[in-house]
Amino acid sequence: MFGKFILPREVMIEIEPRCNLDCEFCFNKNSFAEKDRNIENKLTPEFVRKIIDSAVSSGIKIIRFTGGEPLLRKDIWGLAEYVKKKDIELRLNTNGTLIKNLSTAKKIAKYFDNLLLPIQYTDIFLKNADAQAKFKAIYLLRRAGVKVIRIGTVATKEVIQNLDKVFNFVDFLPVDKWELYRVIATPKNKRSFTRKNVKDLVEGLIKIKNKTDKIINLINAIPFCSYDPEKIQQVAIGADAVDGHERLAVDPRGFAKPIYYMRENIGDPTDILSCWNHPFMKKMRNLEFVPKECKKCVFLEKCKGGCRFSAFIVNGKYNSPDPLMNSKNIIKFL
Repeated sequence: MFGKFILPREVMIEIEPRCNLDCEFCFNKNSFAEKDRNIENKLTPEFVRKIIDSAVSSGIKIIRFTGGEPLLRKDIWGLAEYVKKKDIELRLNTNGTLIKNLSTAKKIAKYFDNLLLPIQYTDIFLKNADAQAKFKAIYLLRRAGVKVIRIGTVATKEVIQNLDKVFNFVDFLPVDKWELYRVIATPKNKRSFTRKNVKDLVEGLIKIKNKTDKIINLINAIPFCSYDPEKIQQVAIGADAVDGHERLAVDPRGFAKPIYYMRENIGDPTDILSCWNHPFMKKMRNLEFVPKECKKCVFLEKCKGGCRFSAFIVNGKYNSPDPLMNSKNIIKFL
């Protein structure tokens, strides 16, 4: 057994490389869309069904369709029906702008159990046509009876500086959860998220969580030593959801990888268990890439040394420190 997960909890299939938006912080820009989205989509309907079959036969209970924008794919409904006949949970990541009427929202509610839509700073404060389309989609989806609607927001500097206003806006929407993401390092912007950002975000989230019963968390990996570890633990779920610890992704080029933005090819996605047991994945789940500074930390199991991908982008090695790490903050926890 490697790590806590004998099987991946979820398989995420990026069924469509194209997108009708061009969001600055899209994870795809660290992966298949590094140059542009004009690539051949090798995930044919037959290929996608084979991936689904492999996941189901392996005992995996959740499939997620994402992209790009998955609703640009014309055969998405047939693929969704194929999953639902397997009697497992199906999730959808969509920007929401193509959900223009109740009929489309009802089709989504028929097949998808859990939806994640992005609401960013510019959506809230600029309120352009795309933003208005997203807001309309949320109300249509709720009216159609979608079980779970989640909102995801990248914690940019602007979001952190206006966290109360952003929360008040999201809190008004008929959604079940609000999740925030650390900005992921890119080759062109290696230090796009700072320790000061962490401090301000954590303090702001703690204040908000003290006055609401809404589910709000920082979802992706962040080193707990980047600020006060005990405070970070109150608002961050840790690193299980990223870097291949509990799930894996399949991108339009036709190979599997540990998470959306990682570039490691871990094998043929029609053999999910083989991908899951790839040497890179085993090393990640065994915490072999964790820097030596983390080895004796009491928060290691949850924090996992922060984001190993950001460490790789900034320092060129997966086992190097996350750029946000500050080991002085965990001395008393060793």
